[in-house]
Amino acid sequence: MYYIDKKFIREMHNADDKVMSVSPQIHKDTRPFIGIIVVLDKKKYCIPLTSPNKSKFNKKSQVDFIKIQDSSVKDEHGAPKTIGILNINNMIPVDETIIRRIDLTLYETDSPDTLCRKRLMIDQLSWCRNNISVIQNRANKVYRLVTESAEQNRNLVRRCCNFQRLEAALDRYLTKHAFLVSETVHSSLPSKPQETASQQKPQEPFYFGKKAILGHKHTSKRQEPESSQEKNKHNHRNNNNIE
Repeated sequence: MYYIDKKFIREMHNADDKVMSVSPQIHKDTRPFIGIIVVLDKKKYCIPLTSPNKSKFNKKSQVDFIKIQDSSVKDEHGAPKTIGILNINNMIPVDETIIRRIDLTLYETDSPDTLCRKRLMIDQLSWCRNNISVIQNRANKVYRLVTESAEQNRNLVRRCCNFQRLEAALDRYLTKHAFLVSETVHSSLPSKPQETASQQKPQEPFYFGKKAILGHKHTSKRQEPESSQEKNKHNHRNNNNIE
């Protein structure tokens, strides 16, 4: 389970207002964007996890949202208690650089409220892992219907984020912040006499997320391309892992 940076969420909301807002103008600045990560078409997406609201309490799970239920606890009608909602319609593309894993370890120093929230998220994550195939299949189906068959699924499209627009927004965000990081690195370097053209070394790309720009040497070793067999194994692991 992951927490998404609010600055990134604001930029994504500006690109598509169906992204859950964290704007202080509507008193949503304290709302955390928490979700699970799935892989769709070789891209990482975060499906937001929210508390069940009245409109979805008695509503059956649909293709674009899934109710997380605790079978060990019954509601007033004897049905399993709903402890969360996976809003597949509001899922957004993400990158490793803007997600942070939530520490669900129970500490003695945790307040009663923190312990309660952690236990709830542990139960929610446990349900998600036990239903990984359902979640992955639903998310892939929604992604395909919205991106490939929008005209035939207008009602669904109206409820969902514009995934392709958000993927472009993610690319812009990573590019912009890659340049900002590169400029910060250069401004902090000590000055030295300017080298002549013959002395200058070819610049190496500086990697940030999935983007590469010129200006700073990448300190880690570049991985050799995977063989087709290794790549298939890697994709299989991604498609069968929810965190």
